[in-house]
Amino acid sequence: MDAIKVGKGGNSPMGRMMDHPDHYQSLLGDIIKQERPHVMIETGVESGYSTEHFLRAMDFAGTGHLFSFDPAPSGFYEANPIIHPRFTFVRKRSQEALDEIFKQTGRVDLFLHDSDHSWECQIWEYHWAWHHVPSGGIIASDDTGWGITLPWGEGSIGHGAWDLFCQRKGVTHLRHKINNAEYFRKP
Repeated sequence: MDAIKVGKGGNSPMGRMMDHPDHYQSLLGDIIKQERPHVMIETGVESGYSTEHFLRAMDFAGTGHLFSFDPAPSGFYEANPIIHPRFTFVRKRSQEALDEIFKQTGRVDLFLHDSDHSWECQIWEYHWAWHHVPSGGIIASDDTGWGITLPWGEGSIGHGAWDLFCQRKGVTHLRHKINNAEYFRKP
């Protein structure tokens, strides 16, 4: 995990932290600026660095609301929470809260998995997104290159749940890599 340096006026998009490495966040922010999602879901908040990028991109686009889920964000986030009019933080696991948010919003234009990287959580979130993001919307995942051990004890497969999900949905050819993350536009 990256060390987080606290600093008022830091160089993160909202100035909450300093010298945090940008893995994919600004590139996904560029997609947000282009796509102008009305509703975006982010699972996993950790420090809120990604959240900062997404909110600044929404501000630039002049539209959108970000719902982020994390039952246990980092101590840094606890000490430096994000307060923003385009942001709702939900302190629950995605499996407990996504349906509730969908009932409120009626849509999800962009979904990003960046929470619990267990096989079960990833597959559950990817399938939830598949059933709730409409055709033309974007489904994305961080850390798609992580190998994963299959839950039924048959060893590990390539890059894990994301690869298998994309293969089963027939979208392997639609994938776009953005450093350690990937996304595709749902057909």
